[in-house]
Amino acid sequence: FEAKIRTSTAVTADDRKQVELLVPSASDDAGSVTTSIVSRPSGNNVSTVAVAAVRFVPWLKHMLGRHPLSRSLLLRMDVEGAEYELLLELAASRVLEQLNNEGWRVVVLVEWHQQHKQAAVARLTDRK
Repeated sequence: FEAKIRTSTAVTADDRKQVELLVPSASDDAGSVTTSIVSRPSGNNVSTVAVAAVRFVPWLKHMLGRHPLSRSLLLRMDVEGAEYELLLELAASRVLEQLNNEGWRVVVLVEWHQQHKQAAVARLTDRK
């Protein structure tokens, strides 16, 4: 089994210009692959893939600026543990509040990853 990952950019809640995705060489789930920048997957056969990174909120504002007339935002997060950091940054930026005040329709869907929660909390604590 060979993992093939296609991504050009990852979003982060900090100023890193590059992140390492941790990729298990095989998965127990019918050939799917799980990647994470938050915690290390279990097992010995873990490789890394370096991808460019941009800060989440400026990226989101840029994307919204490209489609200002749509006035709708569907933000779906399945980010393998990074959702904790990204949502804290999003809340602190007050972007969603601003969009709401401007009459945008906003829906945020988040897939929570409890197995990454402890590592995410540790990372947030270390940044303070």
